[in-house]
Amino acid sequence: MIRSWLARTAATATGNWTHLGRSMASSKSSIEPTVAITDLAGAHAGSELHLDVRGTPTHCLVWKDAGFGRGPIGTSDNSDDSAITTGSSATRLSPPRRVLVMIPGNPGLPDYYHEYLTELRAKADPELGALDIYCPEHLGHGVHAPRPPRTAVYSLDRQIAHKMHLIDSIRAAYPTGTRIHLAGHSVGSWIMMQALKVKGRVWAKNAALGRVVYLFPTVDWIRRTPNGRTIGRLTGPIPRAIAEVLAHFLVMLPAALLLRIVQLVTTLPAVHATTSASKLVHPAVVRNTLSMAEEEMVRITDLDVAAVGAWIDRTAMYYGKKDGWVPTSRYETMKMWWPDHPDIVLCNQDFAHAFVLEHGKPMAEITARWLDQYDAEHPIVGLSNDIEDGVTTGTLSRSSSLALSDNGMMMEGDEDGGQRVNGIHASATGSSTGLANGGGDGTRVRVSGKGKGGGGGKKRSAKSGR
Repeated sequence: MIRSWLARTAATATGNWTHLGRSMASSKSSIEPTVAITDLAGAHAGSELHLDVRGTPTHCLVWKDAGFGRGPIGTSDNSDDSAITTGSSATRLSPPRRVLVMIPGNPGLPDYYHEYLTELRAKADPELGALDIYCPEHLGHGVHAPRPPRTAVYSLDRQIAHKMHLIDSIRAAYPTGTRIHLAGHSVGSWIMMQALKVKGRVWAKNAALGRVVYLFPTVDWIRRTPNGRTIGRLTGPIPRAIAEVLAHFLVMLPAALLLRIVQLVTTLPAVHATTSASKLVHPAVVRNTLSMAEEEMVRITDLDVAAVGAWIDRTAMYYGKKDGWVPTSRYETMKMWWPDHPDIVLCNQDFAHAFVLEHGKPMAEITARWLDQYDAEHPIVGLSNDIEDGVTTGTLSRSSSLALSDNGMMMEGDEDGGQRVNGIHASATGSSTGLANGGGDGTRVRVSGKGKGGGGGKKRSAKSGR
């Protein structure tokens, strides 16, 4: 009976959330309307925009070079630019540059990453090319307008597909040959890894895929970590319903009082407490963040060594010494597989798992160094308008189509002929499947095939580490 009452109350709270959140939304009147990625000529560094990602309004922080502009075909200095049609006018974008797509953790609000990414862009070497940055939200993880359907709950597969769509849209908007770097924080690393399993070989065409950066990565057995065991108890249906009801009442408080409560409870720095109070404290957001956390506990299990190894030659990983989400045993497991890899690093400065809250600037310097190092060693080459394997430059046309349903993600016509397992594409580069010994915490790692780039196909004992 209590569970039924909580469910009904949460539903009522959700039904009223548009009215209750209107004052918050109105305070964000400076947010621009939904725009296409090709329409960013007026954006400035750190712009808070809503990008149209295949029809889905996506809250995104954008840093772009002033040279990113649009003009009639024939006016660009780069004759090989890809043509993009917006409405009735075809346009071209300026010459290639470097792009970083930063996938956040959970909660997936780009606002938390503002200081980190601003500093990262400032530290990146401009002589290696201007660095444009896109940091998207996770669907349903923030109160903003335009809003998604208020009853929507987005699965991990939907989040993965959304990030693939964004990256495809960015690739389409920039000339072929633009270097795309990827970074993921916490569960964002796992989302990035899954996206690479599906699209990595396409994104790597023309040496376009750059660094693959894992920051405090939760890529295996979250529920077996100290924080996972604690937070896991709060992600079930009844705790979620209670949290939604609480959010329903909190969102009705005056903004100043709500902010004070958030500051007292979380002890967050003022700027992040403001973000949390204005965008996280909401029944629909609480439902999505906790539902996603519950799915993480179930879905993220054995380490997929082949998925990491496929891009190990361009991978950088950063682990914390005292991380309740990612014990040091996970770092040790990675070093067991790739003992000589110079960019699998254990922090010696006591950065927190949520580094963006207090250690964004020093982490930005490390990340910028990784990006610069890769681009210096792999210079960005000239443009090409070649069409390979159905990848059409300058458009969103691909030989693979993505169909989304309530049951998850389904891929059709994948470029490398791989198989699909539980809605996620598995590369056909190898055929062996087995379990290998993991780290000291008794976790297992999965070897799903021969890896590329050195080390992905390295097999160990098939015994369970438990």
